[in-house]
Amino acid sequence: MTDERGRVAEAPGPSGPTADVGAAPRRRWTVGGWRLAALAPGLPQLLAGRWGGGLMALWTWVGLLWLTFARVERLAPAARGGVDQRIALGTLVCGLVAAWTWAVRDARRGPPAPGAPLTQWDL
Repeated sequence: MTDERGRVAEAPGPSGPTADVGAAPRRRWTVGGWRLAALAPGLPQLLAGRWGGGLMALWTWVGLLWLTFARVERLAPAARGGVDQRIALGTLVCGLVAAWTWAVRDARRGPPAPGAPLTQWDL
């Protein structure tokens, strides 16, 4: 099909109530819910295909938990040690709590509303 100038005319796209221009298919926000996130932070996000947030939470949780059990002989006296040892222990505890809290909260809140702006962490 060509127009009066000889250019190729594009075929019209779908129209009507089923044509949703620019809409991506909706995917699940998490798989397994917040209970799975409480046991393995980041796993529900990973299972739903949200690699960025899921891997960040899971690797942080597993890494800090491994450090806790691998160096328990150093962590026990750290609470009674110097300021630098207490800061290191506090950082370890805060990292574990932050990864767990983010994963459970993210799994509980569900996907953003259609048309709501997304941040890079929602992708």
